[in-house]
Amino acid sequence: MRLFHRQTGTTLHAYRNQLRLRAALERLTDPGVDLLDTALDLGYSSHSHFTETFRRSFGITPFTGRGNLTATRVRETGTKNEGWRHSVRPHAQH
Repeated sequence: MRLFHRQTGTTLHAYRNQLRLRAALERLTDPGVDLLDTALDLGYSSHSHFTETFRRSFGITPFTGRGNLTATRVRETGTKNEGWRHSVRPHAQH
């Protein structure tokens, strides 16, 4: 794990969280997606755990984000890291 941190600049836990949040963003482009199912499918222990992690990373809840996301905007997350107003990429957690 130390090698992973040295190579990536982030912890394995934070990287895994970023992958899960990225998957959540892709699912949230569908306005009919069930948030509890999304949370559980992505490995969160509960809807509240998912919501809190999402809110800490993006500054809004998944419910609010769902109404603001488009597939194009989610695809742009791979090239930006400017926070929610300009992108939807999660903040790195160390």
